[in-house]
Amino acid sequence: MTGGKAPEDMTLAELEAELAGPIERDREEAVSAFYYARMDDLRALTVRAVTEFLEGLSQDDFDTIVRPVLDEDEYGAEDRAVMREYASQATVTVLDADELLVERKRQERDRVFAEERRARAERDREIMRKVDELHAEHARREGESRHGQAE
Repeated sequence: MTGGKAPEDMTLAELEAELAGPIERDREEAVSAFYYARMDDLRALTVRAVTEFLEGLSQDDFDTIVRPVLDEDEYGAEDRAVMREYASQATVTVLDADELLVERKRQERDRVFAEERRARAERDREIMRKVDELHAEHARREGESRHGQAE
């Protein structure tokens, strides 16, 4: 699908396509981690862009945007000024919360990957122990066989 590209070199669409098709478990974990990290980054960048956009708007520009949803008889210029301030503060607050969420998700992914690495290492140690036992058993039988032939 993606020509064996490393997940960190793939676009969001390539990551999605890779996850949609048949995929090995280890590769799926790596691709999935990069997919969610990319989505988290895009979410944070979107919030940052909206924040900068709102902070850069003049009151007149902001009024032009919100006027279609307001009853001007009920909400005057002072109300729209307060709305602009709320909008700017809200996006900054969302950005802070979003960055915290992204960080928590990354920490959780790191924790899960660390647990998976520990589990794989434990499985590998168990396999090596069994292989060593088999080799020892084989050597013991080989020794008994030679000892029996010598008598």
